[in-house]
Amino acid sequence: SMSYHFAVTTVSYLHSGAMVIVPHHKSVAASIEVINESHPTVLFGTPSFFESVLQEGFRINSKALKRAFSTTASLSPDI
Repeated sequence: SMSYHFAVTTVSYLHSGAMVIVPHHKSVAASIEVINESHPTVLFGTPSFFESVLQEGFRINSKALKRAFSTTASLSPDI
């Protein structure tokens, strides 16, 4: 369930010193800009976010990024 996922992963990351970065605008372009400026090591996004990143040709330029998690649903095999 989502509440278990939140409690176990997100709270655990925060307890270990992680920081939550939220873009001021809800566009994919604004999210990519924040990601590229802040160099996260872990990225949580919805399947529609990852699909938009690929379809619109955005690039995530973060050598620090180690993991990207799809939340709320599984990713399509096409992604």
